[in-house]
Parts: sequence; C-alpha cells; structure tokens
Amino acid sequence: HADFVCTNSFHGTAFSINFRKPFVSIASQKGDRKVSDDRKTNLLQQCNLMTQYIQDKSQLNDAIHCNFSNAETYIEEYKTRSSEWLKNALQNETDQK
Repeated sequence: HADFVCTNSFHGTAFSINFRKPFVSIASQKGDRKVSDDRKTNLLQQCNLMTQYIQDKSQLNDAIHCNFSNAETYIEEYKTRSSEWLKNALQNETDQK
C-alpha cells in the first residue's frame, strides 16, 4: 500500500514496476565504492524507466514521477514470450515420452 518506494534492491525495483508504484531505485554502494547494478539497470532500460535510477540525491527531483506505459507494454510482451516458451518446452517434453 505504499504511495512511493525508495529502494536499492533489484526485487524492490521489480515489485515497484509490477505493482505500478512510483519509485526510485538507488545505485548500490559498499562504503564509498559503487557496486554493479546490472540486473536493476537492465530491467529499468527494458521498461524505459532509467529516469528512476538515481546515483546522486540531486537526481531525486527528476525521478519523482513515473510513466509506466512502456513498462506495461514490455511486461505484457515478455509474459507472452515466456508463456509460449513454457508451452513449447512442456510440449517437447511430452512428445519425447
């Protein structure tokens, strides 16, 4: 029931997108060193939501509003492709028995 999500995790980012909750995904760090965020940034790029990825607090104002329209399109297409792959894999498995 969050109104806004502030996360530094992949799963927090993914759930925010899935539930269409406005969010920011903060760059991960260990001490003063930035850590690889490949899974987060790949997901954000595919959903056209890189504006929600912030590496510095000065970027926060630009990330307050989320536009999920591209994310919804990507998610629906990905669900369809995944469902088709699973059906084919199960059919192939059944055919081999």
